[in-house]
Amino acid sequence: MEKGNSFTIHDLPKPERPRERLIKGIGLAKAAQIKACFELGKRQYLESEVEDIDFKNSQSVVKALQAKIKDKAKEHFKLILLLNTRNKIIGISTVSIGTLDSSLVHP
Repeated sequence: MEKGNSFTIHDLPKPERPRERLIKGIGLAKAAQIKACFELGKRQYLESEVEDIDFKNSQSVVKALQAKIKDKAKEHFKLILLLNTRNKIIGISTVSIGTLDSSLVHP
């Protein structure tokens, strides 16, 4: 909720709580616009950030994937990294999307 006079994106109203107004003057429509702006900015940042990473060790893999999945509501199991001959990313495949705290993976 409110932290002094500052707000975070998580303080904005959610569609499942339409009558609740957490920030005076910001309704559901404006909250959706603000969240969309943050999401577009995040996607643009992640796209440019991941393209520049050389996958030489496990820390570089963590750096690339951590930013992509840290705000997800459910557990995401990503295993397949598609790299070119220069170890630049071509794609990332999601193997499984689980529940809030677990992901089911079969061999």
